[in-house]
Amino acid sequence: MKKIYKIITLVVAPLFFAGCFSLDQQPYEDLSQANSFKTVQDAQFWVNGMYNTLRTNVYGSAMYATDLQADFLNMTKRDGTNETITNFQNWSLFTVNNGATAAIWQRYWKAVQDINIGLEGIPTIAIPQENYRTDSAQIKHNLGELYLARAYYYTYLITHYCPTDEASAYGLPLLSGPTINNFPNRSTVGQTYDFILADIAQAETRLSDVTGSLGAEKFTKDAVAALKARVLLYRGKWAEAYAAATSIIGSRYSLVTSSSDLEKVWKDDDTAESIVQLYAKYDVGNTAELPSANDIYLGYQKEWNYRLRRYEIRYLPRVVPTQDFVDLYNN
Repeated sequence: MKKIYKIITLVVAPLFFAGCFSLDQQPYEDLSQANSFKTVQDAQFWVNGMYNTLRTNVYGSAMYATDLQADFLNMTKRDGTNETITNFQNWSLFTVNNGATAAIWQRYWKAVQDINIGLEGIPTIAIPQENYRTDSAQIKHNLGELYLARAYYYTYLITHYCPTDEASAYGLPLLSGPTINNFPNRSTVGQTYDFILADIAQAETRLSDVTGSLGAEKFTKDAVAALKARVLLYRGKWAEAYAAATSIIGSRYSLVTSSSDLEKVWKDDDTAESIVQLYAKYDVGNTAELPSANDIYLGYQKEWNYRLRRYEIRYLPRVVPTQDFVDLYNN
């Protein structure tokens, strides 16, 4: 019996001490920030995550909120129980406490924070000598993609949460690096635009050799020019905006000239006019990878018709275009 106790003690004792030492180990299910910038592949993983988040953020309330507020859309009767759409429709509860408005602000700043972590961490990655030329080019492009993404987020935020007067003190906080505490005060609107254009300039340099193509799934030098044109347009720099826009329109991105071709863009996902079209996949095998959907425009529903014993597609949109908006278009 004593021998059995000795054997048990010898077996259990090492496990006890090993358990104590394991308390200081890294979590097995999470990757610490310090260990997420070790290889060139890590940089690409970080940028892939940026694109995934971007694809989610540009849909949902970030897309339709201002269309409702600007009277481009009217809420339908059947959707009177949807609090988010009702508040946007009526301009009610339009304060910092409005959940949908605050959620957009929070999601976009979280994305900026993640981008800033990437901009700080990726340059610390050691590039192996055997693949230096290829890997250093990838790192350069990855940084360019992150700079352009940050410029995009700032462009959305300044056009939705700030006044147009460049002297106004109600611009955006300028976050050039990861910020957890001591969130900076707002800058002026003019300073915010300078910050955006500085990011675009960084992207111009790093993506200068990334040729654009119709329906590109990642940022290219043409995407840089497109965002630059838009920012300059918002800022009232008409000649500069025109120059940036015409540098790409008419070369690879000729505008469609017929209603049938325009229909293909929206109905069949044709890439005509598309400078960037983020990756998505749809199939029937449950392996779809789709962005967050906006069902408010179509209200797509698949319902079983018991009389005909078959599925039928119904469209019950939550919003419809206002007549004033429709009248902006010619016949």
